[in-house]
Amino acid sequence: GSGNKNNPASKDPANIKFFGIDEINDYGEVEKMGTTTFFLRASSIGLPLVKEVFNKEFNSKEELLNECNSYFKTNMIEGIVVRTVDSKFSAKIMNLEYDSKK
Repeated sequence: GSGNKNNPASKDPANIKFFGIDEINDYGEVEKMGTTTFFLRASSIGLPLVKEVFNKEFNSKEELLNECNSYFKTNMIEGIVVRTVDSKFSAKIMNLEYDSKK
């Protein structure tokens, strides 16, 4: 529930959902599994997944923030994890309104 009564999942039973898998390569180093491989592998073993909000390429930080903020207007969630297709970069775009209501 993340401490916010407005969280849409606050009344759901505790659960876990996945948005990525790390693998150990032949050199003992951890590498992020690419998105396509992750979805195929996760679905083949029945892992519960987070909802994919959008799947598109953004041309600027502003374009990404506008898309996220537009989604937040009708979806009271804490934030959206964004990442590159190869999963080598990820970040969480926070919903400032959600944080202000904690």
